[in-house]
Amino acid sequence: MKAWTRWQDWGTVVLGIVIFATPFVFNVPVGDSVAWTAFGAGVLLVLGGLWSEGTDEPNMAVEWIPLIVGVALFVSPWIVGFSEQQNMAWSAWVVGVLAILNSGAELLFPAQMTSPA
Repeated sequence: MKAWTRWQDWGTVVLGIVIFATPFVFNVPVGDSVAWTAFGAGVLLVLGGLWSEGTDEPNMAVEWIPLIVGVALFVSPWIVGFSEQQNMAWSAWVVGVLAILNSGAELLFPAQMTSPA
């Protein structure tokens, strides 16, 4: 398997960019804890996706990063306390679930997730 060809890892990178951009889209102040939650999760998802994408073979240890970030992102509206901010909360829930599904599928079915090179 060649590096830089797995669509699942690119999906993780895209999810990271999306969650990173949400504070700007919804005009959340940059100093707010909600924005920093999105920035941190976005950076971790992008780095995890790029790290996994840069390897020749899928590294199952690296695939846990987006899964854990996805779970943390999903529960962050309640933990950080922004569940009343509907736009940011829904963004965290949706991106969190998509990150969990994307990474979880790759962890459960690694042979089926590789594309022919």
